[in-house]
Amino acid sequence: MPDPLVEEVLDAWKEGEELLPGLPPLSPDHESVKLAVNDLRSTYVNLVDRGYRSNDHVEASARRIENSLRIIREVAGRNSRTESY
Repeated sequence: MPDPLVEEVLDAWKEGEELLPGLPPLSPDHESVKLAVNDLRSTYVNLVDRGYRSNDHVEASARRIENSLRIIREVAGRNSRTESY
């Protein structure tokens, strides 16, 4: 049975990776998304490498995914508004 938290982190990671090429290199938005993607990658590794996950670990991972995804979507929203002008 698929793990919903692992699926969530993979979806968020993919969303960030897809956004990066459209952002100017070394811009604040690019660097913010890059850090969020790196955090998601780290979260993914932590989730799949551990055989046992405590409630604290699951909650911390969920918060990291949520925070990273918020950054990615904020940047995506700004980027889409900029392109429409």
